[in-house]
Amino acid sequence: MIEQLPNLAKNSSLSPQKRWYLKWWVILIFVILFIMLILTVAFAFAIYNEIKNMDELDTIELTNQPVVQVSADDDPSRGPQDAKVKIIAFEDFACPYSGESYPIIKELLSSYKNQIHFVFRDFPALENSQKAHEAAECADDQGGFWAMHDKIFENQSKITVADLKNYAEEIGLDATLFANCLDSGKNEIEVQKDLADGITAEIRGTPTWFINGRKFEGTIPLETFKQIIDLSLKE
Repeated sequence: MIEQLPNLAKNSSLSPQKRWYLKWWVILIFVILFIMLILTVAFAFAIYNEIKNMDELDTIELTNQPVVQVSADDDPSRGPQDAKVKIIAFEDFACPYSGESYPIIKELLSSYKNQIHFVFRDFPALENSQKAHEAAECADDQGGFWAMHDKIFENQSKITVADLKNYAEEIGLDATLFANCLDSGKNEIEVQKDLADGITAEIRGTPTWFINGRKFEGTIPLETFKQIIDLSLKE
C-alpha cells in the first residue's frame, strides 16, 4: 500500500488567499510608516525655519537697543580708530565664556579688517583672574599686550603667577621687568578702574560687549555676531 500525502493546498494554514491578505497588510504598514516619516521630516523642517526666523528677528530687535555711552578709556585696542564699528569688550581672563568668545573675536578681526575698532577692558569678576589681567597690563608696558592676551586665553586653566611669568618669557618680553611689574602690583589700580567702570555700566557678567554703544551679553555665536556687524555697517 502506498500512503497518500495530505493535500497541502487544502490543509495548509497558509492558503494562497491568506498569503495575499498578509502581503497587502505588510504593504499597508510600510505605506503608513513612510507617511509618518514624511510628516516627521516636514515638521522638523518647519520647526527649524521657525527657530531660524526667531533668531533673525532677535538680532534685529537687539540692534535696535538704545545707544549708551561707554568709555574705551586708554585700554588696548585693535583696528583703526575711525572704523565704523566700535566694539568695547569687558572680559575676564578666567571666564570660560570669555574663553569661548576668544576665537570668535579673532575670526571677526580677520574677516572685517579695517572695519572694526576693538577695545579690551578688564573685568576680573572671578577671584583667580586679577593677576592675569595685571600680567596683560605689564606686558602692555613692553608692547606685548595682545601676545599675552592670546597666551592667557589659550591657556585658561594655567594662570598662576608662575605660569604668567613663563608666558612672558615665551612671548619674548624682558622677564625681569615683567616679574618686577607683576610682583609689585603696579597695574592693580588700572585693572580695578576698568572693573569699576564696568560696574557703573551695569555689567552683570562676562563677556559683555558694547557694539556701537549697544549692549550685548554672553557668548555671541559667530554668525550672529556677523549679522550684528553687518547691520551696524549699514547704519
